[in-house]
Amino acid sequence: MQVAIQKIGNSKGIRIPKKILDDTALNEHDTVELIKMNSGIFIKKVVPVFKSLDEVFEGYDGSYKCEEWDFGEDFGREKVW
Repeated sequence: MQVAIQKIGNSKGIRIPKKILDDTALNEHDTVELIKMNSGIFIKKVVPVFKSLDEVFEGYDGSYKCEEWDFGEDFGREKVW
C-alpha cells in the first residue's frame, strides 16, 4: 500500500489507512516508536510497562519517617497559619 508524505505544520507526516490500523491493533493516541532502517522507517507500537505494587515497593524496609522542614524566617506578604 502506498501513501503520500504530507506537510503538517513544520513537519511531514503520513496517514495510516484504517485497514492497517485494524490489522496491527494501533489506535488513536497510541505511542509508537520510529526506528530508522537502511532504506526506510519501521513503526513499532510501544506497550507501556506497569509495575505491580510488589515491584514498586521492592527494597522498601518501612523506615521512612516524616520530618518537619524549616524554610527560615517569614518575609514579604506570606501568612503563617
